[in-house]
Amino acid sequence: MKRMLLIICLVLSLSYKGLATNAYDLVEHNLNNYAKYKNGDFKNYKYEDEFFTYPVRPNEPTPQKVLINSENFFPSIIKKIIFSNDGRKRIHDTTNWPYSIHVKLSMKFEEENSHYGGSGILVGPHHILTAGHNIYNEKKKWATRVVASPGLNDQAAPYGEVNVVKAYAFSAWFKMNDPQFDMAILILDTSIGNQTGWAGLLCPSENTLTREQVSITGYPGDKGFKQMWSMSKRLKNINQETFSYTIDTYGGQSGSGIWINRLNVPHVLGVHTLGSEYSNSGVRLSLNKYNKIYRIIKDTYILDINKNYISSFISEEKKHLKETWANLKDFNIENASISFATFNLKLFLFPSKWSFNKVRDLINDE
Repeated sequence: MKRMLLIICLVLSLSYKGLATNAYDLVEHNLNNYAKYKNGDFKNYKYEDEFFTYPVRPNEPTPQKVLINSENFFPSIIKKIIFSNDGRKRIHDTTNWPYSIHVKLSMKFEEENSHYGGSGILVGPHHILTAGHNIYNEKKKWATRVVASPGLNDQAAPYGEVNVVKAYAFSAWFKMNDPQFDMAILILDTSIGNQTGWAGLLCPSENTLTREQVSITGYPGDKGFKQMWSMSKRLKNINQETFSYTIDTYGGQSGSGIWINRLNVPHVLGVHTLGSEYSNSGVRLSLNKYNKIYRIIKDTYILDINKNYISSFISEEKKHLKETWANLKDFNIENASISFATFNLKLFLFPSKWSFNKVRDLINDE
């Protein structure tokens, strides 16, 4: 009997270790396949008991001139904490370093047919760190489309809009919605980080976490999802995979980078994920998470456009044209326009029956 109990305990122990290891595995999800990536020279450093990557500054500021379309968004997390006075400050100069690296995310989940607002932070040339539920929600559904707008400032999108083509969520979030693993890394179809710069990853010592003042910067829903707001304060509680704080946030800031300005350059420690009545909390970039995220960035550091990029792009735009046509055909076509956000082009439909029919034939052609 004792021998049997010993065997059972050994099996349970091995099973637990297997689950613990698998919790940090990353689950890949492809939103489309028109871009591919390869390994690059993305370096990891260690100093004493800290691990980090270097942030990258943009070459020069970008003027805020590109306009975006208005959409109705819903917050992915609706709880907030504002103890007395709201301590957040609006960031007006969103192209100034280091605020240019903070990103507004727009997500669409097919079964709900609604747009959701979230936030993220650039950590590589085409890499965004964000909350896991922004890409894979609590209903265990992947987002079908995600668009990133770095440095968004009301209607001005200084870097335009870029598409997410690939995403990675931690296995423990994917399988069990474990809030300790509510973190994801998104891969873009454009190396926008070369214009915005990006934050370094940092897995710091406990002394750094208790001593440093951290900032949370993102796009809250109570400000319309289109304004960048930020607040700084020390962490309240520090756990192995999470930390909590009394920094004010609102729905839409899920995925906002939790970062420090070390030597006047930004390093990200984790992402904001939850709000409650008494404190907010985020997912910590623990060493195991850090290693997984670092490896993904290194393995996808160089963007290599697929030969089928153009045909895939045309196919995607044709799909969006059909959706737009379905909405337009019941209205007066005169003076209507369809925007191609990816290339900032516009197709103008002139008020003639010939043009009307030609566009209809183009869309319906298979």
